[in-house]
Amino acid sequence: MKRVVSLTMLIMALVAMSASFIMAAPSKQSGVTITVDTTEPGIADDGNCSLIEAIVNANEDKATHQDCDTGSGADTIQLETDATYTLKEVNNQGINGNNGLPVITGKLTIEGDGATIQRSAASGTPAFRFFQVITNSALTLEDVTLQNGSAYRGGAIYNLGSVVLTTSAVLSNTADRTGGGIDGKNGFLTLSESTVSYNKVISGWIRLRTAPPSKLRRSAIGRWWCQIH
Repeated sequence: MKRVVSLTMLIMALVAMSASFIMAAPSKQSGVTITVDTTEPGIADDGNCSLIEAIVNANEDKATHQDCDTGSGADTIQLETDATYTLKEVNNQGINGNNGLPVITGKLTIEGDGATIQRSAASGTPAFRFFQVITNSALTLEDVTLQNGSAYRGGAIYNLGSVVLTTSAVLSNTADRTGGGIDGKNGFLTLSESTVSYNKVISGWIRLRTAPPSKLRRSAIGRWWCQIH
């Protein structure tokens, strides 16, 4: 009888230990918040977490850049309130255009609190968009403005996955061919209380190209320009 009781207690103890381990183990989907504390967007070993460094850590789920917190699953990047982040150079060669920021390869939310991400208007600044989202990845922008991007297709965003814009704006961007503001093949787009406007196509189709079922909620799309050469 004692052996039966002891065996039962041992099994119960093992089950309890397993449950505790499962509860304590971090969920890859839970994510962390990575706070950007400088408006300089580039990579620098200066103790400050930049926008590019934060995106890399979120993509790779590790502290590739020690200035920022380690990414873990579906992360959130917190920008400074009403700050402006001016990009001056290409970060990587993307699909149908260069990108000013790292390609989004996982699930990421950027909380802007009124922040603007813009391509420099200085003479000689190369053409690039801001974001490229690959298949099976997702980008959510909350209270962020993207402006003055430039690419062959998708002046601000080239979307092959899922993009959600909430209280955000895509303004005054340019594409050579299609999607002055947003373009992408088979990408899903949701606009909620957002604006996509004052975007331009140099030669081609004036369109915001997405895959159905994309969603539009209390948002505005308008004021596009097209020059035909």
